[in-house]
Amino acid sequence: MGADFMVAVCRFPHMHNGKLLSESPQLASLLKERAAELPIESLNECMEYMYCDSKTTNTPEANCRNQLADYIDLVFTDSSCRESALIMLDGTQWLITGGMSWGDTPTEIYDAIICLDLSGITEEPIA
Repeated sequence: MGADFMVAVCRFPHMHNGKLLSESPQLASLLKERAAELPIESLNECMEYMYCDSKTTNTPEANCRNQLADYIDLVFTDSSCRESALIMLDGTQWLITGGMSWGDTPTEIYDAIICLDLSGITEEPIA
């Protein structure tokens, strides 16, 4: 049994006019607002990539929203994180991470990027 190469991608947030955004606390704040309004169906898509503490008194939905907010901080405000790169494909900017895996996740932000993609919060332009 050998290692696999695993990659996760999500669209990098953009504005209505096509202008690309940079990573910042303001961007993270806007994405957290979107996450707070996500329908439960979108959260359900992400649950297998979330590690929610079963000892909390929060509902599963609240736990998912909290974890999504933590993922947003990890990906968009941690300037020391060097586990991702931005790539441009056909005029669209994507955030990518990946690497070799022996049954674990290849990077610390792998699950975060998968979850952001599944939730869809980076797909719609930011006003």
